[in-house]
Amino acid sequence: MKRLWVAVSVVALFGGILYGIFGQRKATSSTSNTASIKKGSVIQRVTVSGQVQPHRKTIIAPPYKGYVQKIFVKIGDKVRKNDPIVTISQTSQPDGGAYPLRAPFDGVVVQVFRTEGEYVEEAKDANPLVRIDNLDRFFILANVPELEVQKIKIGQETVIKLSALPEKTYKGLIREIAMSNNEKRSGFFDDNKVEYQTRIDITNPDAAVKPGLTGLIDIETSKKDDVWTLPLEYLYKAGDKYFVLTKDEKKKEVTVGAYNDEVAEIISGIKPEDRLQVIDFAVMEKQM
Repeated sequence: MKRLWVAVSVVALFGGILYGIFGQRKATSSTSNTASIKKGSVIQRVTVSGQVQPHRKTIIAPPYKGYVQKIFVKIGDKVRKNDPIVTISQTSQPDGGAYPLRAPFDGVVVQVFRTEGEYVEEAKDANPLVRIDNLDRFFILANVPELEVQKIKIGQETVIKLSALPEKTYKGLIREIAMSNNEKRSGFFDDNKVEYQTRIDITNPDAAVKPGLTGLIDIETSKKDDVWTLPLEYLYKAGDKYFVLTKDEKKKEVTVGAYNDEVAEIISGIKPEDRLQVIDFAVMEKQM
């Protein structure tokens, strides 16, 4: 809580540009910096990033050393289970007599890594031949920080915004939350970073969704409707108390309930007819 109010103070101190940061918030007035409490909702969210994954995917890899004799598919081809994909021959001769490697399930060819005639060796990660994805369904894998993981639950709905598709919004549903933190370390500065892998199904994908796309996922963890709310730039926190400044320069203490990074619930201390000023935090610090 303290950290949040410090951040708001800094923003207001350097130009009062909080509206620009939270661009979706509506200004209370185009010509005035006053406002009053209004009935509304206070929604608390956990926001994480993640990457789109297909329902199923597989890499067709050489089972032994040899030559790519024949590739039966190209990128974008739909394949059925057991369709021939690629033939590897242990000789460079066209009549090597090898049997083709086949598709393990229905899907779409999304990558072809080799060309006919190339020499390859067995090693799935180092020498992939063809990748096949099932694109009927998608999910996102996201890493949720330890301080937030207790707030989320299986079955919670989410809002997904993909970086490559900024004009679109997708719905999601939390399906799995890891019971243990990720063991993988990505570097020295991540040694103390504790995260839990979470699977979020995309419930309304369209043709624009592709494996590998990245985006942000908003998980709604709580919501209070029909409460009196006030934007944070009209509130000042001193110790464990909160204050507002009326249009006629009177300082009033208020009781705050739920809050997020935009608004706070006002339980008591002011009335709907009270007009309030945007807090000048530099001045308020001196007065307190």
